[in-house]
Amino acid sequence: WETRVPGEVTTREYINSDGTFTVQSDYILVPSKETHRETLTCVTTYNEEVYTDSVTLDIQYEPDVMIEGFDGNWYLNRENVQLSCQAEANPAVSLYQWRLINSSMPSNIEIRDNVLLFKGPVTYNVQGTYVCDATNSIGTSSASVEVSILEKPMPQIATGDVISVIALLLAAGVLMGITITVLVLKIRTRKDSPSGDSPSRKLSQPIRKRPDDIQHAGRFYEELPNTADYVSYRLACNKEDYPEPYSPPINPPLSFLPQQPYHSSQTMTALGTSSASTPSKNTFAPPTHTTAIFKYPSVPGLSSPPPGVGPYTFPKEQYV
Repeated sequence: WETRVPGEVTTREYINSDGTFTVQSDYILVPSKETHRETLTCVTTYNEEVYTDSVTLDIQYEPDVMIEGFDGNWYLNRENVQLSCQAEANPAVSLYQWRLINSSMPSNIEIRDNVLLFKGPVTYNVQGTYVCDATNSIGTSSASVEVSILEKPMPQIATGDVISVIALLLAAGVLMGITITVLVLKIRTRKDSPSGDSPSRKLSQPIRKRPDDIQHAGRFYEELPNTADYVSYRLACNKEDYPEPYSPPINPPLSFLPQQPYHSSQTMTALGTSSASTPSKNTFAPPTHTTAIFKYPSVPGLSSPPPGVGPYTFPKEQYV
């Protein structure tokens, strides 16, 4: 079965006395006015040959009625107004009947089959609810409309004005669409551009840390104060636990070797002793003591050298 009509299929098979077969297929549907004039096709295949047979549905139904002609702008002294009763039916409508609810038809109304004519100027006595009954062999259906009369006509919009309003709305819609498209493209461009190309993005400037903010890991320092002005005992002694409340100036340069390891009086005594025992005048004799002791210069706030660092001892053999 080939059709747009919804339904169900049932198939039965019979064996005849002469050995032939009869196959019967039924298509079951619910008739309605929507299925009227639809096509139903039966397709049969036998020995690789195809046979078809079609039928157009003829569904009968009662009239489907509606009333036309009242536009909501019936006003006093308006002329040439009418109501029309339209009905869709199968078979065709055989009878139209007009009636006015709770009242009799005015004298200036003429009935012409499915049309109700209002003669002369419109007055208040024609307002009310009008009913049209349409009848065919299947049944009768009705439709109604309520007619109201205005004192003055409603303002009408000319066709040209309607076209102008529509064109204006279309232009506004197109302009709004273009604006939204431009904004979306700008946003995507900003997102896709690198961060360095943005004019609003400023280059970050390096911040010089103060001495109190110096961070270190182990013996490595990220940043030090001006090394031309200060030197750290901690760096010099390679000690991390030594407190460093102050940093002494670098000038004069720090040295762990004594500038004059021998006292002038000792030097003179040594020279005198050497002259007495040895006639040579150009020989130099070291002092009688074997070692020289050097101590850290005193720094305000420090009473002792760093832990683990004692007085430096210089052997006699180092002085020639």
